[in-house]
Amino acid sequence: MFCRTCGVHLFTDLAVTEEEFQSLSPEVRKDNEQRKNVRPVNVRVFNGFDPLGVRTIRVDGWGTLKPEYVNP
Repeated sequence: MFCRTCGVHLFTDLAVTEEEFQSLSPEVRKDNEQRKNVRPVNVRVFNGFDPLGVRTIRVDGWGTLKPEYVNP
C-alpha cells in the first residue's frame, strides 16, 4: 500500500498463495508460517517519530534462509 499524498510505501504484505506456500522448502514454510500475522510497517511515515530512538535487533536473513532461486 502506498500513501496517496507522497507515494511512500506504508507497509508490506507477506502473504503468499497456497500454491506458492506448498512449493516452498520445509524450513522456508516454517519461517513463513511464523510470520503469517506479521505486517511490517514503515515507521518513517509517522509524524514526529524518531526511528533512531528504537532498539533494533539485526539478523542475518540471507545467511539463515537463502533463496531457492537458481540462476538459469
